[in-house]
Amino acid sequence: MHNAAYYRQPSSWLGALLTSADTGSSSSTSYFFQLFFLTLLYFLGGILGLSIESSHTGVTPIWPASGIAFAAFFYFGIRLWPAIYIAMLMLAWYTGLPYEVALIAATGSILEAAFPVFILRRVNFKGDFNNINNVLLFIAIAMFLAPLFSATSGVLAFNLTTSLSIEETIRVWLYWWLGNGIGLLIVGAFLLVWRSTPCVGRPGEIVRKTSLAVFIAAGCFLSLLFGNSPISTLILFLLPPVAILGAIRYGQHCATLLGLTALMSFLITGGLLLPEQFKLLQLSTLYLNIAFLAIFTSTALIVSAAYAEQSGKRELEYQAHYDSLTGLMNRIQFMQELESTLSSKRGRDEKNCLLYLDLDGLKTVNDTAGHSAGDEVLQVVGKVIDQQVRSLDNAARLGGDEFAILVKDCSLNGAGVIAEKLRVAIAEQKIHWREQIHHVTASIGLTEIERDRDYAPEAIERADMACYTAKRAGGDRIEIASTAVDKQD
Repeated sequence: MHNAAYYRQPSSWLGALLTSADTGSSSSTSYFFQLFFLTLLYFLGGILGLSIESSHTGVTPIWPASGIAFAAFFYFGIRLWPAIYIAMLMLAWYTGLPYEVALIAATGSILEAAFPVFILRRVNFKGDFNNINNVLLFIAIAMFLAPLFSATSGVLAFNLTTSLSIEETIRVWLYWWLGNGIGLLIVGAFLLVWRSTPCVGRPGEIVRKTSLAVFIAAGCFLSLLFGNSPISTLILFLLPPVAILGAIRYGQHCATLLGLTALMSFLITGGLLLPEQFKLLQLSTLYLNIAFLAIFTSTALIVSAAYAEQSGKRELEYQAHYDSLTGLMNRIQFMQELESTLSSKRGRDEKNCLLYLDLDGLKTVNDTAGHSAGDEVLQVVGKVIDQQVRSLDNAARLGGDEFAILVKDCSLNGAGVIAEKLRVAIAEQKIHWREQIHHVTASIGLTEIERDRDYAPEAIERADMACYTAKRAGGDRIEIASTAVDKQD
C-alpha cells in the first residue's frame, strides 16, 4: 500500500488525476457542496452495507458505498477523495471501529474508486453501456481489479487489531474483495447509466419495468429467507431469464435497475434477519447467493449491450438504404434494385415499368408554411405511395420532391392503371398542418423498360423527361415515354 506522500507525486496516475479531474465547477462553494454530499452518501451506503455484516467473518458481504465513490469520482473528480476519509471516520465512530483501521481502509477505498476512473478515462469511456467492449472492460475493472486495493488495505487494517491466521486472512480478503466488487459493479453501473442517459418511458413501460423489479425483489427475499435450502439456489436461477428479458426489452436502464433491486433486496432482507437467524446461514451458501448478484447484473449488462449493438447496426443499415423522412428506399438502394432487375436473367419475357413522380405545389407549401410543413407533405405522400404500390414493386424517394417506382412483372397498361390510382390518391389528400390544410398533386412520367437493352441511368432519364413533359403541361397528369424497344440507338 502507498502512503499519503504518494498522492503528491506528479508522475503517479492518481496524482495526475487529482490535478486534472473533471471538476465541473471551480468554485469553492460547489466543491464543498459536492464534498458534503459524497460524505453523506458514502456514510449512508456504509450503514446500509453494515446492516447485514456477516456474523461469521465480521465483514459485510455487500458494500454499496464503493459504487457511490466511483460514480462521484467519475463525474465530479477525484479531488473529492477527502470525503471518503471523513465518511470512514464517521463509520468508525458509529460502529466503534478503531480510527486507524478506518483510515487505512479509507485509503484502499480511495484507490479502489480512482483506479477504474483512470482506466476508463484513458479509453474515453463516457458512461455508455451500449457497447459490449465497454461493458466487458467495466466488469473486469469494477468486479475483479479495483477491489484488490480495498481488500488488501482492509486485511492490513484487520491485522492491526486482530491476529488472523493465514487461512482467516485469505478468507477475509476474499469476502472483502467480493463485497466491494459487487457494490462497485452494481451501484456504479446504475449511477453511470442513469446519469449519462436519462430514461424516458411511456407509463406502460414504467409499469412493466416495475413489475420485473418486484419479481426480482421477491426472488431475492425468498432466496435469503429459505437460507440453506436448495430452494434458495433454485429461486436465484429463475431470476436471470427475467433480467435478460428486461435487458432486451428495455435496455441498459432496466438491466441496472434490476441489479440494484436485487442488491437492495438482499440488504433489506438481511437487515431484517435476527443475528441468530443470520448465524444459521451456511457461509458458502450465503456468499454463493451474493456472488450470484454479480453474475446476474453482468449478464443483464452484456445482453443489453449486445442487443443495443445489433440494433445500432440494423439502424445504420436501414439509414444506408432507406429515406429517413418517408421510409421509402433512397436513391442508391433504388438504383441497385433497378440495375439488378435489368441485368437479371430470370423471367426474360417479363415486362417491367418505371414511374417517375414530381410533386406539384410543394414549393408553395414550403414558402408559405415553412419546410416543416413541406416535410409533413412528403411524409404523407410517402405513405400514399407505400399503400398504393404492390408488395413486389420498389418505391423510392430520389431526393427533394421526386419519387420513383419500379413496377415489376407488369405491362405498360397495367402500370398506367397503378399510376392513375396513385395520382388520384395524392390529389385527394388533405394534409393538415397547424390549422391549415394543404393540397399537392403529382406529375408522373411512365416508361417501359426491358432487360439487357436498358441501362438504369437511361431508364431514369427517360421517365424523368416524361414527368417533366407532364409538369409543363400543367401537372397532375401522366405522360408515357417512348419504350426501350422504340428507342433509337
